[in-house]
Amino acid sequence: MQGRSFLSTAQFLREHGDCEADWRTVVSRAYYACYLELRAVALANCDPAVVRTRLGTRPEKELGHEKFHGWLMGQWVSDEVREIGELLKDLYGQRLDADYNMNVPMTDANAERVCGDASYVLEQLDCVTGRDFGQAIETPLRAQGSEGRR
Repeated sequence: MQGRSFLSTAQFLREHGDCEADWRTVVSRAYYACYLELRAVALANCDPAVVRTRLGTRPEKELGHEKFHGWLMGQWVSDEVREIGELLKDLYGQRLDADYNMNVPMTDANAERVCGDASYVLEQLDCVTGRDFGQAIETPLRAQGSEGRR
């Protein structure tokens, strides 16, 4: 399954949902559409030996949200990758509010904006080479040197 499939689910629920629980789910699924897709592209374009040495045999488990966002915004990445990283970080904040902060209201307008931002992120992903995303992960992993995992 591709992460992008979650955006279709979010868009369907955005169009047919009618309550705050629906809007919260839209925000969460839209974020995960981007996070899973970007992570998959980045990992697929890294040197597998570097990934295995630094993140182990299950890199998806070791590459957490905040670490990944930070690497996408690192000084070693292109402006295009950094912009996507900043958008992903913003979507993550929205997702945290949607999933955990019931004191922050979620509306249809929030859901619409997040779906639009997620669509934009995935469109931008298609305009940047996968290798650029691979570098976002590989560069800090190589810098870890012999420090080992994490």
